[in-house]
Amino acid sequence: KSKVVCQECNNGWMSDLENREAKPILSSMMKNGSQVCLLPTGIASIAAFAFKCAVVADHTAPGRKPFFMPAIRRGFAKTLRIPEGVQIWLVAFRGPHGASGFIQTNYAKSHSRATGAFELYIFSYGNGFSVCQVLAWGGRGGLAKPPVFHQSPYWGDFSIELWPTPDGQVVWPPRHCLSTGLVAGFCDRWKTITFKR
Repeated sequence: KSKVVCQECNNGWMSDLENREAKPILSSMMKNGSQVCLLPTGIASIAAFAFKCAVVADHTAPGRKPFFMPAIRRGFAKTLRIPEGVQIWLVAFRGPHGASGFIQTNYAKSHSRATGAFELYIFSYGNGFSVCQVLAWGGRGGLAKPPVFHQSPYWGDFSIELWPTPDGQVVWPPRHCLSTGLVAGFCDRWKTITFKR
């Protein structure tokens, strides 16, 4: 646990988001890996919970300023709207001993002719049988909108795009589950990226 959140927020909107909105949906996914069909309200709740966790974890990175600007953090706290440039995926985990848990944060800086210099923040969070991954784009450059990142076909069998969702519903778990040996590769998968403008 990291002491980066004030008591009022922790016991207020953050507690509501976790216990009233996300937990009832995520509980069976985390504990049993039960199949679920998520509709827009459930998708928004899980996505907001994942983004909240990503923002908190960002504050634990030693020796660097937070990735998300104060205005973005304050705006999210007031509205629970996820900012542009954020994508979220849902994954299932099956280890040799059943459920597991992990948190990993990664940062990457790069440059392209299409976008100029940019930075990525990648947050991967596993709890029980469910895993979520948040990818955030930093550095608009000359773009009117942030680019959309596309996972490789290989990871597409393991990972379902949750946010923004193209279809308005998500069926979980995906075709394949992560094993212990694949977790590191999944967390590092954005070292090679492709995107559309």
